[in-house]
This record gives sequence, C-alpha cells and structure tokens, in this order.
Amino acid sequence: MDIADLVLPAASMLIAILQPLYTIYVAIMAVSPLLRPNTLRGTKTYHGASIAIVIPLYMERFESIKRSLESVARQRYPRDKLRVIIVVEEDDELSIKNLERALRVVPLEGIRVEVLRTSCRKKGGGKHCALNAALNRVKEEIYLVLDADDYVSGDYLGKVAYIVSLRGYTAVTTKVYREGDNIIAKFLTLDTVLWYDLALYTLFRIGSYIPLSGEGLAVKTSYLRRIGGFPAKLTEDAYLGMLLARDKETLYYLDDEFIVERAPRSFRAYYSRGLDGYRATSSA
Repeated sequence: MDIADLVLPAASMLIAILQPLYTIYVAIMAVSPLLRPNTLRGTKTYHGASIAIVIPLYMERFESIKRSLESVARQRYPRDKLRVIIVVEEDDELSIKNLERALRVVPLEGIRVEVLRTSCRKKGGGKHCALNAALNRVKEEIYLVLDADDYVSGDYLGKVAYIVSLRGYTAVTTKVYREGDNIIAKFLTLDTVLWYDLALYTLFRIGSYIPLSGEGLAVKTSYLRRIGGFPAKLTEDAYLGMLLARDKETLYYLDDEFIVERAPRSFRAYYSRGLDGYRATSSA
C-alpha cells in the first residue's frame, strides 16, 4: 500500500477537524483588535542599517531564482545599503546556468551582487557550510537568509533593520506561508496559518522560546561571528534558535510581514522536513 493511501484520508479528516477551529480563530482576530496590537499598529521601519542577503542555491530552477531576486528588487530599502551574496556549488551547472539567466532579467541596479562558488557538498557539508562561507565575506550589520523561491512581503527589510538596529534585538524571524495549487498545498496552507498565526504568535506573546525558520531569518552578524557561524546541524536554523535561548539573546517574531514559499510537492517531502526538525531538536 502506498503511503498516500494512508496519508490523504488522514489529512482530509484533520482538515475537517481544524477548519472550524481556524474559523473561530479568524473571528476572534476580527472582533478583538487588542489581541494583535503589533499587527494592527504596524511595525516601524528604519532604512539606515547595512544588510547582507544570502541566498544559497542547489539544483534550483530558473523560476525559483528569479522569484527570489525579484522579491529583493521590490523591497523599499535603499539599494546602496544592500548586498546580495548568492552561494552556489561549483559543480552545480543547473543552478549556475539559471542564475546567470535570472541576473540578466531581474533589475538589481544599485545593489551589490556577488556570486560565491563553494565545494561544500564535496566536503560533506550542507546548507550551514554555504551560509558560513558567505559569513566570511559579510561586513554588513545584519545577515539575512533567503532560500530560492522565497517571496518577501512589503517592507520586510526596513522592519528588520528597525528591530535589530534601533530596538536592539539579536534575531528576527517571521511567518512563512506555503502556496500551491494541489491538495497538498491547500493542506499545508492551513497548517502554516495555524502554526504561524496562532501557535508561534502565542508563544512569542507569552515570552516563550520560538523555533526558527531559515526563510527570512535575520541575525546580527556580530552574534554569528561570536558563536562561530551557523551550527553544523541537520537543521541549522532550528538549532540556532536554541543557541539564542541558551545565550539569553533577544528574538523578535515579526508577525505583520511574511515570506511565501512553494509548498512541497508531496506529503512524503513535507513529513521528511518535519522529521528533520524533530531530529535537530532531539540532538540538542
């Protein structure tokens, strides 16, 4: 029996159970503005900090790379304060070809763009290796991670700069929604809305530890250098959150902006990512 024969009925039942709960949640948000003052008031912006945007690539499609770069280009942030560092494996011909094509069509004038070729995977390294290779070059105050295919909303960079530079937070994480047209994507949209708009929001408001997501994660460069860079763990973002908690560093959950990424194409891929997060937590 295929795993889909077991998972799809269970997923449908779960959606049927959670949908009324989410409807109640939306109703509460609509009639109780005081429950979400940060969203309704709007986070302030600041355009004076220097930001390095690091985008690690591996076997990426043209559309994914183009989408991420276009998202950066649309941000309302001074271009002379930005630097984009794109990290790609030296033998990843697919990503290199598609990156060169994307750079020709996306208007990034005024933004410093660097392409860093590494051999991380040949050495047995993963995403953390690529991020740390870029860290060696970063001189900017804020280090911000984007994945290929991530779309950044609004003035995300300006709000991140305000939170880190003027309010003194060490790291900023935000909501990550998954989109797509198939049934898996619809299920994951509900899953991420419940997780980011209800669970993480509640944890942040009561002052609890918040698991980090790598998409849109912004960290003070000085802190990353102090801890020796991103941890060499299965999910470096989740483990970084634990290090922030250990070191009593401040983490801000920016709930009035968001990142949009493509949903996994199968439940197998979705549960594999969840299992990775569980393993990372267990290894701590």
